Amino acid sequence: MDYKAYTRWSILLMIFVLILAGCQAATPTPTEEPAPTEEMSVVPAVSVSDQEVADGMVTVDEIVSDGPGWIVIHAQANGGPGSILGAAAVNDGENTGVTVEIDTAGATKTLYAMLHTDAGEVGTLEFPDGPDTPVNLDGQVITPPFEVTGMPETMGAPVHMVETDEFGTFLVDEDGYTLYLFTNDDPGVSNCYEQCADAWPPLLTEGEPTAGEGVDETLLGTTERDDGSLQVTYNDWPLYYYFDDPQPGDVNGQGANDVWYVLDPAGEMIMTEMMEEEAMDEGGDSEMSAETFEVGIEDSRFTPGEVTINVGDTVVWTSSASFNHTVTSDDGTFSSGTLSGGNSFDFTFTEPGTYAYYCDFHGGPGGTGMSGVITVNP
Repeated sequence: MDYKAYTRWSILLMIFVLILAGCQAATPTPTEEPAPTEEMSVVPAVSVSDQEVADGMVTVDEIVSDGPGWIVIHAQANGGPGSILGAAAVNDGENTGVTVEIDTAGATKTLYAMLHTDAGEVGTLEFPDGPDTPVNLDGQVITPPFEVTGMPETMGAPVHMVETDEFGTFLVDEDGYTLYLFTNDDPGVSNCYEQCADAWPPLLTEGEPTAGEGVDETLLGTTERDDGSLQVTYNDWPLYYYFDDPQPGDVNGQGANDVWYVLDPAGEMIMTEMMEEEAMDEGGDSEMSAETFEVGIEDSRFTPGEVTINVGDTVVWTSSASFNHTVTSDDGTFSSGTLSGGNSFDFTFTEPGTYAYYCDFHGGPGGTGMSGVITVNP
């Protein structure tokens, strides 16, 4: 082969090799598709620390909300969330350092940070008359308590007297709500807690109680309750309200279970002549008579939530709420239908057993949300 022919073949061979290499480089290497990621569910939560109120503001450390919502600050009432002091909107997801302006005049030593939905008009708190209800997690409202300091100095609870034809002169608070003694208390010591305190809330004070006209200041005092709060006493009797006295001047708790009575100016229990006669006539009849038990329907709970009765007793549910509720048993034994504020429903239990019930609008069977239990002994 001559030199020129050899050169041509060499050049053609090189071109072929280059073309083959280019084809191989252009072939894409298959890649694996990324595995789909699972969307993480949002678990609602609220974290808040004890703090000093600054310029009428409190701060909630962290809030996790599944959608737009509200953090609502409540005062304490009867050991749980009471009136609303203030609210702030929260965003979907994690929120940190949320400040809320509160009404310091209505604030208590213990406050509650309650998470609500924003299910209606976004940016407008629609509660209690609206869809922005409290958020439940595993049947429990998310509302951690926290302690506050730095509040304006509070005058002690005033105690006054009022006079009626039926009971004479007896103790009331500054708004005219009746005050009672409990004969099962020891001198200067309250024995009314849990279910008892739900039905008979103690008269609490943050300072020394003050005497109104007709009240003997020397008989006023305080006793420390198990939670550290101060309850007003008169003549060594711890003082209580009755949950079923919705208006000033009501005396529906007088003589209840023969242990609850109003007090006169000397700090002694008041009994009418009829009550005294009934007390004297008792003793010969050992047969247990049927009784009536009262349960209050408040905006977010039944009070008391658990009641133990006997066969033949009657339970009366009375609503003092600002929106509608029901009393519906889990097993269908009883159902009140819709109850608005001021309405009542009663049921007489003729069979022993445990009767769980709930509110159709704010709870569910099995102790979900707003619910209660009646235990009936044989």
